[in-house]
Amino acid sequence: MPVDSSFFKNKKNKGLYFGLWFLVLVCVLTWALFFYNSTIEKQNDHILSQIQQTETSIKNERKDKNIAAYHVYNLNKEVFDNLSDKSQVSKFVEHALRTMVRYDLVFENFSLSGDEITLNVSAESNDKWLAYSKIIKFLNEYNKSETSLFTLEQVENFTGQDNIKFPIRFTIK
Repeated sequence: MPVDSSFFKNKKNKGLYFGLWFLVLVCVLTWALFFYNSTIEKQNDHILSQIQQTETSIKNERKDKNIAAYHVYNLNKEVFDNLSDKSQVSKFVEHALRTMVRYDLVFENFSLSGDEITLNVSAESNDKWLAYSKIIKFLNEYNKSETSLFTLEQVENFTGQDNIKFPIRFTIK
């Protein structure tokens, strides 16, 4: 059987064309990827410069003590919230303020040490009551009240007449 040489020539030409098309395709894709990569690098450089400017701005802002304190607070917010939940100081202060308003007294220098709270109390005479009557009512009623959180210890000394001042000591119930 005779060999048809034109079949092999056509097949060779097709292979050559496929190879050339593949080479052109690879070159075009390489060129496209190169330009895409350079575009991404430019965007990254722009974003990095913006980040650097922002970080510089943040550093300058943190020089302000209020902002620095707020930043520290935010970093430790979880710890502060945990301590606040465990602490009853705010409850004690709120009770002391309610007591102060109820008996028309002024509490100063709140101090908590263990289960003991010390305060300086002052009572001033006004249109409603005399100073000593405010104090007498406070001393008589406080320990008897069911809403009191503390036990009022014995008051040892007083100073003044129209403006009476004295230290008190509460023990937490």
